[in-house]
Amino acid sequence: MTSIDNFFTKKYDLIIVNQSTPHRLCRICDSDGDLSKPWYVEYYAWDQTNEKLKRKRVVLNQETAKERYAVGKTHSKKIDALLKEGSIVSNAFPKPAEEIKVITSKSKITDACVFFLEFNKNILKARTHESYSTDIKRFTNYLTDANLQNITIEAFNDMLAMQFLDHLIVKIKLSNRSRNNVKGTMSTFFNFFRKRKLTDNNPFGDIKKISQVATKHAAYSNNQIKIFKEECKAEQQLWLFINFMYFTFIRPRYELRLLKIGDIKEKTILTRAENNKNNATEHVMIPSSLEKLIQKHKLRSYDETFYVFSEDGVPGPKALGRDFMYNKHRLILQKAELVNQNYDMYSWKHTGVIALWMATQNIELIRQQCRHSDIATTQKYLRDLGQFVDYEQINKFPEL
Repeated sequence: MTSIDNFFTKKYDLIIVNQSTPHRLCRICDSDGDLSKPWYVEYYAWDQTNEKLKRKRVVLNQETAKERYAVGKTHSKKIDALLKEGSIVSNAFPKPAEEIKVITSKSKITDACVFFLEFNKNILKARTHESYSTDIKRFTNYLTDANLQNITIEAFNDMLAMQFLDHLIVKIKLSNRSRNNVKGTMSTFFNFFRKRKLTDNNPFGDIKKISQVATKHAAYSNNQIKIFKEECKAEQQLWLFINFMYFTFIRPRYELRLLKIGDIKEKTILTRAENNKNNATEHVMIPSSLEKLIQKHKLRSYDETFYVFSEDGVPGPKALGRDFMYNKHRLILQKAELVNQNYDMYSWKHTGVIALWMATQNIELIRQQCRHSDIATTQKYLRDLGQFVDYEQINKFPEL
């Protein structure tokens, strides 16, 4: 192996074994050109320890789309060459655990970031920790770019906080909503160390949120539903996933993706507190149309510990990756020319809510199936979807 080969195998966490190995070559995932969302080079290398392909990523965070494509192509060329030569992932050689430093008021803020994430790793929900990690990565990247990587917790002030948030809007082109989310994370971060008496100030605490336009997920029309149904003839697992969303209003990424066979009861489906946005174990009803699909796919015949949706296309012991269904769904959106029009996976929940409301006009039924805590929340939700109570019903009042 040349010194250059050695450099790149370490960089991409690969080992050259000089023999043919299963792999998938690189592709650039560009989030439909949206710079505010993650871009990355995705590839699959052979995981010898677990005897299967392992997905690997190289994050692209350059300021312009042109730069991201250029850097992505450079990475892809080097990685593809390594994969074709015969490379496996290097997880067979575990890395030593990073030592967590004791944090004081004089500690570098970058060390404090590592401590904050490690401390909260087993306390927060996985998705919350993932969100914090993304936001703090943006923060530490900025510190490096601004040559502030050695600044201490107590030295970071209100002016620097505002400059960082301005950088997110002007340079990174984050949406107002994403900028506000980062501000919230960083405020939580500094409050964490204020409680430990390591700083007297929360430089993000008094910065106001900026206005944000709420983006509504559009519901699908009958014609669009027909297109999806036709396209999903070869993607039965995706169509089953869509039906679960449509009939149960279960959130896709963390609830439905992690649904297990044992959660499908006789008349209801259980949503577990650890996956649930409301931090509560709840049930939703199984409509007869969904029950037919459950029986068609013989879901209750599988091991209760299996995930309903797995990479094998049938229930299995390993859940799908968080973006697996989203990526498949996006391909159909592209074929139907529905990209960048507020249509996405979540739109199936809204489509189902509207269908049930039009069929029943039963707001309490909608509230229960949506798992809303009160009718007022359901009323607002329906108004946001353009659905209103049928006031003509009052004219059915019989004469005295």
